Amino acid sequence: MGIANRFKISNILTPKSADEAQKLLDQIRFKTQSLQSEKKALDEEIQKAKDSHASLLASLTQEIDHMVYMLHSYAEPRKEVLTQKKKSVESLSGTYGWRKTPGRVESENSDQYVVEYLKKNGLKKYVRTIEEVDRDQLLKDRPKVACVKYIAQDEFYVKPKVKGWRTVFTRAIDKIIA
Repeated sequence: MGIANRFKISNILTPKSADEAQKLLDQIRFKTQSLQSEKKALDEEIQKAKDSHASLLASLTQEIDHMVYMLHSYAEPRKEVLTQKKKSVESLSGTYGWRKTPGRVESENSDQYVVEYLKKNGLKKYVRTIEEVDRDQLLKDRPKVACVKYIAQDEFYVKPKVKGWRTVFTRAIDKIIA
């Protein structure tokens, strides 16, 4: 979660005691509950809007699909005549025609079989080998490597006690400028 504004230390009122810190955490909890409630209400409104338009959207999509099929039924038998100059026909209402789809490679065999076949038949240049740094393993083993640093920072966080709230706020401390 990001925050839009940057704060300067001089603009931040810092609690002076544990009691003030507790009151601030209470305020964060109440604001989080309000945020959670507003998000839920928004999600419900969005779902209601989607539901109320779903049948109309499905009907329009079906009608468009049918009309595309009808236009194709007209154009296909006339393809040779329609595509003498170009592969498409332009009109005031739009364009229709034919275009090549992106090429693809298909095989009735598994990819592993095709890889082995290509290697065995001197076509290794068609086999892709991906090499990348295994960061997880480096973090696990932490070997000494001259060009690698292992970084872990202390991160300030706030986790308000609000039922159903899973977000932990970590953003504010990152935005403080001395």
